[in-house]
Amino acid sequence: MQPVKMVHRSSAFGVYVSLVLLVEALWAAATSRYPGHAYLMASVVLPVFVASIAASYAVSGARRHPRAGRISLLLSFGVLVVALAGLVAGVLVVSSNFFELWGLGIAYLVFSLALWAAAAATPPGTVRLSVAGLAYAFSLAAVYTFIPASNRGFFEDLFGLVHAVAVTSIYAVTIHSFPSTYGDKPRLLLVYVLYALQGAGLATYMAEPPIGALVLSTVMLLYPLAIGLDRSPRYLAKIRSMPPGPARSSHMYFLLGHWFAAAYSLMAFGTALMYWGAPLQALTLFTHIHTVTIGFVTQHILIHAPMMVPIILGIATARRYTALGYILLFIATIAFPISLTTALITYILALVAMTLIVWPRKGPKTIPPAI
Repeated sequence: MQPVKMVHRSSAFGVYVSLVLLVEALWAAATSRYPGHAYLMASVVLPVFVASIAASYAVSGARRHPRAGRISLLLSFGVLVVALAGLVAGVLVVSSNFFELWGLGIAYLVFSLALWAAAAATPPGTVRLSVAGLAYAFSLAAVYTFIPASNRGFFEDLFGLVHAVAVTSIYAVTIHSFPSTYGDKPRLLLVYVLYALQGAGLATYMAEPPIGALVLSTVMLLYPLAIGLDRSPRYLAKIRSMPPGPARSSHMYFLLGHWFAAAYSLMAFGTALMYWGAPLQALTLFTHIHTVTIGFVTQHILIHAPMMVPIILGIATARRYTALGYILLFIATIAFPISLTTALITYILALVAMTLIVWPRKGPKTIPPAI
């Protein structure tokens, strides 16, 4: 079996596992089992999904290396370890038992080692920096789970894990994918500063959650500048010069999605200030957490999943790009502090809108592109 195909199959398994666990997590929220919902989303659903995408992403960069076969084996094994650990955790949550985070941390560590190997085998450039960032994310997550949460509550502890895995991985992927889509490069100095501050912020969060959360939220403001989102007028001119069709629609969808993401960065910073920075805690912890998870993290899933998941699953895609999912997700984020039911329904509808972009139709399978 070809190295890339082997990793895609392991990643496909991980994607399906994450979808099953997502259903379980959303059902837990719908039935008011909030600890189970939070545990599943932070420590299982997001890490399994991110690992599945990351493996296929990383193998593309290392596929021409003389040891590409070994690296593919490591990535495939790493994804399976994370996915199977997630399944065990998901089964335990059904009976209201929580798999210890350090146990999941071992799975994160195994996968991070595979990603470091892939990064070393990737030619120098922003792709290598991107894959190294993914390895860094899972390394941070592993270290985070190994250190006892003596001064963090249950939900605060899980929120730190979201930043370690999901948010750091978003930074890692986007520093390459966004500027390269338009033939550009990220601001490398800001990228290195972003990585450093993310690690420092997480370390501070483990010791002093209020200060760490404000640092991590500040990093979210730096992220749009690091990827070059302020160059959008130039990118928009390129898109408008393209002939009408799916390619033009996908580029517009991609650019617009990152502007929504930038809005969530601002909202996350604002809600962090209003919770941890305000004397009277003007908002609840859960409002800030869900601004990051429902808003910022899921927004990036809406951006990337319609383009990457069909490649991993090897399915045809309808390519019906629409901003409806973005709008519904924004409503869900705004609605969360007011009505949990409205937020949950619109969140699910946003995922449905994303699925309809990809919904398979008759046609050739998607061919993995070269990075």
